[in-house]
Amino acid sequence: MLHALGVRMGPPGNDDAWIYPNWANPTGQYENPELTDLLHRLLDFDGEEPRWDPRWADLGARLAAFRPDLERFVDRTRGPLWGFKHPWALLILGGILGDLPDPRFVVVRRRLDEVVDSLHRRDGLSAAEATRVSEELLGRLERLLAEHPDVPTLRLEYAEVVADPARTAGRIVEFLALHPGAEAIARAEALVVRGPPLRRAIRHRAAHDLATLPARYGWLLSKDLRERSRFTATHLYRSLPRELYRILRAMA
Repeated sequence: MLHALGVRMGPPGNDDAWIYPNWANPTGQYENPELTDLLHRLLDFDGEEPRWDPRWADLGARLAAFRPDLERFVDRTRGPLWGFKHPWALLILGGILGDLPDPRFVVVRRRLDEVVDSLHRRDGLSAAEATRVSEELLGRLERLLAEHPDVPTLRLEYAEVVADPARTAGRIVEFLALHPGAEAIARAEALVVRGPPLRRAIRHRAAHDLATLPARYGWLLSKDLRERSRFTATHLYRSLPRELYRILRAMA
């Protein structure tokens, strides 16, 4: 919604290919791939599903080492109206908040049991693992908000967002003093898809993901070779069977 209403949520430029919808997010994930890659490297993400790693409890040393990369990300991405969205950004946001000009928080809260169920169905985490990572991130979110009461914050409830997308779009427009046209507002509202249309969108994206799986992993493997990385190879070995199973299940 933010992106549709005029807040650039991805890398600079007019190409929206970075939105990359898939079967789990048929309208798109809207996560800046440059930030995602940076977080993967900072957290030593090895291709497994995003389970909580106790080493992440104290990232002070790694944040110091990655600070030049974070500063380059902010300098490259910033603009008159810009932002980023990624759950793991909660691990670094406190450390870079001072580098962000005139920041604003848009916080969407969802019931913990629904978050746990989503992580279990989408990423294959056990209930205990999903609860652990969800509680950790939600706790960090609340601490961040408590430590920075000076940052203007819009709080949204997930159930209200999906029940009344028009009202949600209006609250975002008012909070950020945006001036979108009618077409942009309609596009933002249309991003909330439920019921049979959502099931059709999931099946359509799952079929597309299955057809493009070899090409996508081939491209990623070639990227690994260029960068002398083993991320995709590790991910391929550990996660491909689960991903293939979930794609086929989503098509059912």
